[in-house]
Amino acid sequence: MAKTSTKISEVSPDEAPAGEHCRSRARPVDLVYLAARTRADRAAEMEILQAFVSQVRQCLRSLVPGGDAAANRTAAARLRATAMAVGAFALSATAEAVERDGTDPDAIESVYSCVIEAENFVSGLCR
Repeated sequence: MAKTSTKISEVSPDEAPAGEHCRSRARPVDLVYLAARTRADRAAEMEILQAFVSQVRQCLRSLVPGGDAAANRTAAARLRATAMAVGAFALSATAEAVERDGTDPDAIESVYSCVIEAENFVSGLCR
């Protein structure tokens, strides 16, 4: 089977080879999804990902284990929307759990873990 040299940002989700979109969804940020949203503009993708990291950090300042449940729910809602915009689906799902129960320390810890994973992933892309 021949390998293709197409960059992930050049492939839309509908054009991805069989299984490619599933693999991209397993990453902290679904780059196929992001490429479709940016029309494969690599500069736009990097700018969006850097803004994503900045917004995520702002949201985390308001997400406090043992903190006010309403404030945690609000921060989680912002975090979920930010994550969905770039295709960080695992982060979005964990943030949604905090939206349901703003005091669950395990859910908040899962958000922190997903954020670290996503930030490390984005950092690796920006090198």
